[in-house]
Amino acid sequence: MRRCPGYEKSIMFQTFEVQCPNCGGVLEFFSDEFKLRCKCGTIVIRENQPTCAEWCPYAEQCLAGVLSPEQFAEIRKRREERMREENTEFFEKVKALCERASELKLKGGS
Repeated sequence: MRRCPGYEKSIMFQTFEVQCPNCGGVLEFFSDEFKLRCKCGTIVIRENQPTCAEWCPYAEQCLAGVLSPEQFAEIRKRREERMREENTEFFEKVKALCERASELKLKGGS
């Protein structure tokens, strides 16, 4: 029997280390935990990890009948927004590098 390659990850607990923004302490989250209280008292929330439905190209085939068409539409929308954000960040970094290169070229007299 063949299974989805992400199946094992979905049933096995994983751990994530997240730094407390208040004291710098490290908290260990299990994959089923979304917030923990640090020793300093700060409640730390870990970033949501994308589900397989958000990144797997076969999700709609695999989860047909489990998720509604409306849920898949919302997942596609979130995926597109995330890709747009990632691209924006990438292009901002490239723009900053180009500006820095121009500044260095002007200072060098070339």
